[in-house]
Amino acid sequence: ENNLHSLFEVISGKAQANNGNVWLDGENIISNKKIARRMCYLSKDLTFNKTYTIKRIFRKMHRLYPKWDKNYSYTLLKTFNLNINSFYGSLSKEQECIWKGVIALASRANITILENPLNDANLKERYVFFNEVYKNHELYPRTFIMSTKFIDEISYLVDHILFVDKGNVTFKNVLTSSHPRSFAAAINELSILDNDVYISRII
Repeated sequence: ENNLHSLFEVISGKAQANNGNVWLDGENIISNKKIARRMCYLSKDLTFNKTYTIKRIFRKMHRLYPKWDKNYSYTLLKTFNLNINSFYGSLSKEQECIWKGVIALASRANITILENPLNDANLKERYVFFNEVYKNHELYPRTFIMSTKFIDEISYLVDHILFVDKGNVTFKNVLTSSHPRSFAAAINELSILDNDVYISRII
């Protein structure tokens, strides 16, 4: 899990790799502000000021992500029974992981990276969330990179799966889908050559 976390940190440009680089559409992502605005990464360690309300943090997200969908973010809060005036510090673990999922969907970032989304949520909430992911991706196609232990619950979403064990990619699989516009949940058009990671065809 720590190796996967490190991989996500590198892919998102939050950390520098010991060897190699990460390229997005021909540009190195490290210290690249233009790329940063096209990418939404919600790590398991992400926290905010406990005295901030959800509404205040959403305003920050609106400034950070050019495609931020304010109306959709409010709709999702109602779907998951979250109060927009709640303080971040008052959220339970379950509410916090759902709230991070709301940010990911509402960001509409070209690349949305989710580290173990809704791990602390119950089955019903995960079902609702993953269906929202599918519906939102149909409206606004983009690349989702997701780590999860609930493989069976997202099987209908996935095009590509990577299994990472002790820092090594042990298995890569391309799944078939009956959907006309299938969803890239694990890795979409990602290749590793000479320790460099290339991500391409990002909408």
